[in-house]
Amino acid sequence: MLYRSPLDLPVLLLTYNRPAHTKQVLDALRLHGVRNLSIWCDAPKVPEHEVAVQETLKLVQGVNWTNAKVTCQEHNRGLAASIREGVDRLLNEEDFVIVLEDDCVPEQYFFRYMYEAYVRYRENPKVFGVSGYTVQLPKEIRAHYQSDAYFFPRIGSWGWGTWKAKWSSHERDLNTLLQKCQAANIDLEQGGSDIPHTILGLLNGSVKDVWTIHWVLSVYLNRGVYLYPTSSHIRNIGMDGSGVHCGPTDRFDTEVAVAQPKRFPTEVSLDRKIYSCFRSFYDVPGTSNVEQSYERVCASLNGANQTENNSIVSESHVTVTSSAKPLITHVIEAYSLGGAGRAMLSIMEYTARMRPYHHRIVSLRPVEQQEALSLAKAKGFEVCQAPSEEGLHQIVSDSDIVHLHWWNNPAMEKFLRSGLPPCRLVGWFHVGGHRAPQRVTPQIVEFVDMAVPCSPYTARCPAILDLSPEQRLAKVRMAYGCADFARLENFASKPHKGFRVGYVGTLNFMKMHPDFVKMSAFVNDPTIEFHLWGGGGCEQILLEQARALSLSDRFFIHGYSADIVEALSQIDVFGYPLCEDTYAASEVILQEVMYAGVVPVVFPYGGVQDLVIDGFTGIVVRSALEYAQALQFLKNTPKERERLARNAKEYARQVFGAENAAVVFDRIYGTLLEQPKRNRSWRALPTPTPYGGATIFCETLGEEGDDFWQSLSESADDSERCAAEKRISEVSTLFRTGGILNYLAGYPNDPYLHLWAGLASLGAGFPEQATSHFSNAIERGFGHWRALWYLGIALRGAGATSEAEKCFTAVRAQGADIGFFESSSL
Repeated sequence: MLYRSPLDLPVLLLTYNRPAHTKQVLDALRLHGVRNLSIWCDAPKVPEHEVAVQETLKLVQGVNWTNAKVTCQEHNRGLAASIREGVDRLLNEEDFVIVLEDDCVPEQYFFRYMYEAYVRYRENPKVFGVSGYTVQLPKEIRAHYQSDAYFFPRIGSWGWGTWKAKWSSHERDLNTLLQKCQAANIDLEQGGSDIPHTILGLLNGSVKDVWTIHWVLSVYLNRGVYLYPTSSHIRNIGMDGSGVHCGPTDRFDTEVAVAQPKRFPTEVSLDRKIYSCFRSFYDVPGTSNVEQSYERVCASLNGANQTENNSIVSESHVTVTSSAKPLITHVIEAYSLGGAGRAMLSIMEYTARMRPYHHRIVSLRPVEQQEALSLAKAKGFEVCQAPSEEGLHQIVSDSDIVHLHWWNNPAMEKFLRSGLPPCRLVGWFHVGGHRAPQRVTPQIVEFVDMAVPCSPYTARCPAILDLSPEQRLAKVRMAYGCADFARLENFASKPHKGFRVGYVGTLNFMKMHPDFVKMSAFVNDPTIEFHLWGGGGCEQILLEQARALSLSDRFFIHGYSADIVEALSQIDVFGYPLCEDTYAASEVILQEVMYAGVVPVVFPYGGVQDLVIDGFTGIVVRSALEYAQALQFLKNTPKERERLARNAKEYARQVFGAENAAVVFDRIYGTLLEQPKRNRSWRALPTPTPYGGATIFCETLGEEGDDFWQSLSESADDSERCAAEKRISEVSTLFRTGGILNYLAGYPNDPYLHLWAGLASLGAGFPEQATSHFSNAIERGFGHWRALWYLGIALRGAGATSEAEKCFTAVRAQGADIGFFESSSL
């Protein structure tokens, strides 16, 4: 049988419970005009998957652009059984089959590539299959390689095809395969040293529902290879954490082919550089000899016998190289049980379950929460608090990997500038990263060996998008800041009166929407109450606002609670409106809320826009009125609330959580451990001046720091400084508290930081605080008369009119040109 065109090739599509992914694949198949389509739909494995499975079935049953053969399972079969049975059935009738899972989108030239490979290699006994996907090959390798495809001994499972004759060699019993491989001296690491590790997982039961190992070993036994394209014809959209076997990652992102492949290799041979590059994606650190494997595979392809087997697998044992536990030191500004601290603990715990890592914590500032110390101790993790620079450098030197938990703060800046000894450095960015003061800078991305945004939103920040595609693929991985969902396993709602909207988190307008209470008051329903858990300094302000809006009988603040289950069990909906310029990113509390099956109502600000899918896992609103309407709607439509809750719980399970993120970091650690430690240098500390802290703060702001540089500049004239400082007085609450005051805490004697804190406080309507900051600026050596003028304005705002006039008189007595200042509305 010879198929006459690419669109006649039989295609098998496997679906389960990811309707959004399935739709993208079906849309691509429709655009290609596929004519020979079979679809296998698995049944729900657990009741929680039933809704998503049914939504997927609706999409499949709606295919009307071709006569698709649809098979719906009555009972859950799992991926491995579905692929084997589906391929078996098609190859009973066909000569060739293309297999697509629901996250493998065929790109423009996929079917032409598959058809060319199908025709060229159908009679070649060494070519067992064709992969539409390839790992990213560096441009320099592709530039010197003469074909549009290459051979490799590992099978590809993302958009692949095989012939009936080749599939017939597929041995289904693992023990039989292992015995045959041992007898034939098969190098089990030839396609990647992760293969023996996966085999071990299958044997001990820690890995389940994997079909690829049996096919890999079958191809190894037959001294076979797969054909791969040099540029991918498959776009894998499943690396978002929604799949079973892989957490969220962009490690396998790869360039898609932009031209039709025309040059195919005529001889089955391996390219040394491609072989080494491919292996680097799949090798477990320290467990293989790539060069030796390359020589052995080449000899095997040429008919020579293999003389040794350095990876021994018997019926019940796998021998792999082991080493001392790698020491990973986690460096954080101030360890606490906030989102970043809990994400750090979760990664430490879950990666240690996967590999024999030894983790410890360095808190650059003293730990204030005793509960945080107790939790780390209970989990067996050492915490080192506020070490000296010498001690910190010794800790870095002793570590195999240093894991930074980064956001912009003076303690972290001092650490980065301190002249670190050679090390391997991974930076997990726990902020949105798009705007000052919490802006991910090009300097920090360049400084670390591996840059890890904690959310898709962070991954889109300019410092990362400005990298070349090759740099992003080599250096950037995405891993959600994660929660340990284990503490929610026994979650259950408690009966309560009325309908409760809950909020858990920081009670401060640097986090909350400034109209939080006003929006709540828009809900004109006496049965709807608002319950808040947390602290942050604005509790009394919130209560006063509620009282002014006649909301006191429905507005309650319960204080900080470490028991998230207790808090969430008492609410019906999670109202989480954050301020517009929030630097929120992965929002661990929001992930936990969704996992608990509580419906969130949010604004699309910061990283939140990527966490909640409007109308599927929650409701996204864009105004105060929409927020109030959404709460009322959820109260009035319990069935819709139940639907969103089910979806939110399942989505959180698939995409978020420590288990998914740990998979990403396990691979990152493995990659870094293969690399030598290296020297690196941050920008040197400014020459010691009274303004060192202010200078460093300006540097962290990037392009958004122009006004602060203007204020700091001695060459600018007074009118330019006044204009810049007027704009500084207009910064947001978030910028004031999370930026200026943050750095002032680290550099309390810097007069310019006191000046800027005074300006921001004055603009925020806090003249008493501004008075204190301006006075401190003057006491700490701010010699220009501007500080005295601003002090007068602050005193006048605080009601100290006579004291204010003394300041103004003193400024005039200096002969200062204050005309511009007097006309300013500052």
